[in-house]
Amino acid sequence: MVEELDSRKKRILQAIIQEHIISASPIGSRTLAKKYNLDVSPATIRNEMADLEDLGYLEQPHTSAGRIPSDKGYRYYVDQLVSREQNQEPGVIENIENLYQDLQDVQDIISGMAKMLSNMTHYTAMVSEPKSQISRLKKVEIMQLANNSLLLVLVTDAGMVNNKIINLDQNLLAEKISYINNFLSDKLENKLLANLDSNYLKKVEKELMARLDLSVDLFKQFYNEFEGAFEPGAVKVYIGGTSYILEQPEFNDLKKVKKMLKLLDQEEMLNKIMKTKKVTVFLGLILK
Repeated sequence: MVEELDSRKKRILQAIIQEHIISASPIGSRTLAKKYNLDVSPATIRNEMADLEDLGYLEQPHTSAGRIPSDKGYRYYVDQLVSREQNQEPGVIENIENLYQDLQDVQDIISGMAKMLSNMTHYTAMVSEPKSQISRLKKVEIMQLANNSLLLVLVTDAGMVNNKIINLDQNLLAEKISYINNFLSDKLENKLLANLDSNYLKKVEKELMARLDLSVDLFKQFYNEFEGAFEPGAVKVYIGGTSYILEQPEFNDLKKVKKMLKLLDQEEMLNKIMKTKKVTVFLGLILK
């Protein structure tokens, strides 16, 4: 249950959180009295801070230190105290339009979007590719690279492209490659990726093997590469502005910087974070 705070407690809690975001240090009553126009004495501020601590909105890391916001305090700040005004950043539309004009490849556009967001906010930004399971396969094609090597090209209707090299123990004639391309185009293109599961692909494999004298290893490799290209966990996350981490006071501690960089290097964890269907503020996140 979240208590309704009076106006004075709200102003003091908001000032503490804003100051703590800037300094990442415990905040004392004197600091608040000097920097914020609260119209009350330091003694009154101390009493209000003690009440906020009793209510669970503040914590005191050391007996002689000031207070820091608790998870409950941050949650109240996000839900009740942060302004909801949606002020559009000047030039956002222009930046996005320029991004689309300068870059043609979808992956490059997404990567550029992450960099643009980080430059605008001066924070580290993450942008994920479109979720593959709601996309359709627009194009599938096999091309000969060398005598025993093929290039598998997969393109979705969202513009995502996956290229996979398949190495064979046999050479495929151009006529067979052309037949395979026509067959796969008929069986796979314009279908939802979510429907191209293992059962469906095995049926396609069985039918193709019945029509052509192909190595079992060929379709096995094709099947493995195709299945891995658009699986739910394979959505790539693009990161921009990792250097901005160093500008945050919380990361003056080298150990914290190492933990954060380690997290940003874990694609599986980033995928889980980015899979949320709505904007979520994470409070009390522990880096292990």
